Amino acid sequence: MAPNQLLRHINTLWPVLIVSELAKSGIDTYFVSPGNRNVPIMAALASVEGVVARFSLDERASAYRAMGHAKATGVPGVLVCTSGTAAANYYPAVIESFRDEIPLIVWSADRPPELVVADANQTIEQAGLFARFVRKSLHLPCPSADFPVQALLSEICDLAAVKNGPVHINLPFREPLLSPSLHSPDADPVQTDIVEAVRKILENPHPHTIHVDAADFLPAAFLKDSPDFQRIKHILSGCKRGLVVAGRSEDKDDAETIQAFAEKRKWPVYCDIASMLKGRLAENAEIPFLDHPDALALIFAYDPDVIVQFGGGLVSKAYYEKVLKKEDSPPKLIQISTKTGIRDPSHAVAFRMRMTAKQAVSILGSAVFAAPDAHAVSKLVTRFHDLTRKIIQNTPDDVLSHPVIAKIVHGLVPENEALFAGNSLVVRAFDTVVPGVGRKIDVVTNRGVSGIEGNIATAVGYAESAGRRVTAVLGDISFLHDLNSLMLVSESKVPVVILVINNRGGRIFERLPVAGFEGIPMEWVTMPHQYNFQMAAGLFNIPYREVGTPGDLKVAYHEALGGNCSALIEIRLSPEADLDVYRARTALGRP
Repeated sequence: MAPNQLLRHINTLWPVLIVSELAKSGIDTYFVSPGNRNVPIMAALASVEGVVARFSLDERASAYRAMGHAKATGVPGVLVCTSGTAAANYYPAVIESFRDEIPLIVWSADRPPELVVADANQTIEQAGLFARFVRKSLHLPCPSADFPVQALLSEICDLAAVKNGPVHINLPFREPLLSPSLHSPDADPVQTDIVEAVRKILENPHPHTIHVDAADFLPAAFLKDSPDFQRIKHILSGCKRGLVVAGRSEDKDDAETIQAFAEKRKWPVYCDIASMLKGRLAENAEIPFLDHPDALALIFAYDPDVIVQFGGGLVSKAYYEKVLKKEDSPPKLIQISTKTGIRDPSHAVAFRMRMTAKQAVSILGSAVFAAPDAHAVSKLVTRFHDLTRKIIQNTPDDVLSHPVIAKIVHGLVPENEALFAGNSLVVRAFDTVVPGVGRKIDVVTNRGVSGIEGNIATAVGYAESAGRRVTAVLGDISFLHDLNSLMLVSESKVPVVILVINNRGGRIFERLPVAGFEGIPMEWVTMPHQYNFQMAAGLFNIPYREVGTPGDLKVAYHEALGGNCSALIEIRLSPEADLDVYRARTALGRP
């Protein structure tokens, strides 16, 4: 049966994609135990060209057979079984391969969650079955057209890149396991556009994401012979409109490396606030912000063909949801980061280089880059300057707002000190700030999962261990969540200056879709309050100042820096005025 026919049913479409993607990474040998729930997987194995399937009645022996295959080839064998205790019979070989760091993939079929919790026949809780004896595990939902295909592919590529032990894929299927008639259009539950997209993926001979580690580049012969590096070189040699993106970095040396790379390439650069590069590049190179409708229009007009992204965890949602998901000719994304796992919510990475910025720049330096389209770059930067001027004109500088606060503070933080940007509206304001002078400032954020708790304590811990003063800008809800950490501020030998923006609640929700839903009162999500923080500062003997205008903020912050001790500045911000500024800035260019 041809793969295209299997694409007509979602239960077989997913296994075809998974088998094909593993094959593109050189993983093509399967050790299959018979069963019914894994029938969709067996259908894929029977249809994908070049796949070898070896069958065995004994799951335990099949697992050791797969381990022997890996020992001989260095490539993981894939174990395939039905639901229930079948996968448990793989356990001894899984433990052995974990201990001896032998690659192995366990792919267990499962029943849907509504049956697992209902004591249905042949069901156990298979998620987490192998506990600490797998390097990674992936518990997928039942195949669904609502689950992005790109997400499935990047997850599989991430598991395929594991070389030092077993991994587990658990995939539940709902009945009917196969379509009653794969030739009947009436039995087709998959939308035509998804089928067409999957066909293009299957025709592409390369993996969705190619993973390379620093160790892969150590032999000099790699740069000459590696097909992966040849592909990177080919892409760069034809790139006319490149873009450098500097994401969150915790290595101060990265900033200088990225800056040198961008200047040599003469590509425009977008710097996330946590990259520590914002404002440090030449005016004719840096793109100051992305999360604005007109800014996105300029990026789309520039139409980058390659993006080299250093680090991850960008504040910008538009970068992930718009720039990387451009429908027509999306850019090839080369991501450079030392972090493990998938660091791209758009699932758009073509090459994942797990190494330091210095290592990557050294390796990429052996590639021949095409001459940049100087006219397109100049046009992009010039138009961004015009847009920036309009935004500044639409931002009153005599009224406090998040953009004004961010601009004032970013411009006054002393060089070689640290700025801690709190989550929610605060970090977004700093990310869109247009700095007047670029200086070396450590920018610290808790953007891993962007929680609003523990921000004060993190700022204190950084100040103490880095030995440099921290200016922490926080929202009022974040401040309330970590109120008891003011004790740490009062005890810290290194000053921490806290600026808390009191706009009486979580006002970011007024800018999200929930604001347009009449069925939910806004106070349920914004949690308005009438607190001020003077007495809290007094309780811990922290100098306190309240401000309500941009001029007062500049004076108070200047005095706090001159005092050489910790301080608390409460910024009283009108949520209505702040929202008006946001709307005026966003509405630029609209009819």
